[in-house]
Amino acid sequence: MANSSEAISMAGRITDDLKDAVMRPIRGFIDAMDARTFESAKRFFVDQPSIVDAFAPYHWTGVTAIERWATGVEAAIARSTILDYSAEVLGIRTIVIEGNRAYASIDLCYTLKMSDQKQPVLDKGVFTYALERSVDGWKIAAATWAGGVTI
Repeated sequence: MANSSEAISMAGRITDDLKDAVMRPIRGFIDAMDARTFESAKRFFVDQPSIVDAFAPYHWTGVTAIERWATGVEAAIARSTILDYSAEVLGIRTIVIEGNRAYASIDLCYTLKMSDQKQPVLDKGVFTYALERSVDGWKIAAATWAGGVTI
């Protein structure tokens, strides 16, 4: 398994510039989630993305996937004891690039402030992404969260 200093591609080592370019929309998406600006998250995705997350209905796809997923996030949080959250990228597991397509997986930790817990709850998991490169740069085509806390 590769870490942030050992990301690989099918053709060999990935340059830091290329790794940064692939990570740019991923970090932008995570930052938008942290800021609760889900509408701004949409710009990091292709026109018809796919998202898999740990709450029903678990899968969103198509032109309105981001909006429907964001509505689901907000509703799931409202039903839970989560008061606030933040996300931190712990490391890059893998980046694989072939032509205009890329796969990336990152370790991520959500810190959840919950009304029924004195200490924050840490939800560590893996976020995986499929990306496509166009004239506008790299965009997320699919994102999947695999973590421990189901909201």
